[in-house]
Formats: sequence, C-alpha cells, structure tokens
Amino acid sequence: MGSIIIKISLKDYAQTCLTSPGAFYKTVRQIMANHKSAIKRHRQNEKRAEYNRWWKSRVKTAARTVADAVTAKDKDTASKALASAMKEIQKAKVKGILHKNAAARKISRLSKTVSSL
Repeated sequence: MGSIIIKISLKDYAQTCLTSPGAFYKTVRQIMANHKSAIKRHRQNEKRAEYNRWWKSRVKTAARTVADAVTAKDKDTASKALASAMKEIQKAKVKGILHKNAAARKISRLSKTVSSL
C-alpha cells in the first residue's frame, strides 16, 4: 500500500476548506506511490474514471433528451430520442460502463414513458 504524504500549511488548509469542502480532499488525495507499477496503476485508474464519467454523462444526456420530449408531448421527437438513447445505453453496456441489468432497466423505463404518449 502506498504512503500518503501531506504537506500543507494551516493557513492553506483553512483557506481551502472555506472555499469548498471537497476541494481540500481533492488536493490531499494525490498518492505518493513507492513503486513504478503503482504509479502507472494510479495513472490508469484516473484515465479510466474520467472515461467512465464521460460515458455516464452521455447516457444521462440522452435520457434527459427523451424526458424533455415526453414532457413536451412530442411523440415523433420522443421516439427518435428514444432510439438514440437506446443506442448510447447499449454502447455503454458493451463497453462495461453499465451493468447489463442496469442498461435493460434504463431502456425499459424510457420506453415505458415514451409509449405512454
């Protein structure tokens, strides 16, 4: 397990905590790894987390587009948005971002709302 080294003055700590509570945690979270492989693993994990956030954001945006079309009671736009959202959700499932049951649940719920129009 890597060691964590924290060197921050009390003034900086107070300033960071005042600006936003999560900011200090993000600055402290940097790990000083002891092994080359641990440094590489940390770098890979950060890349993967960013990629996963990007995909989840795409899925949420697609679902929001469907929901907006449903609230506007526009059946044509909703059905086109549903097809697009289903495609995004399936891609996220194939890439391992979403679990297969979670993807099926999201598609089912979106389909149900569109068919209610």
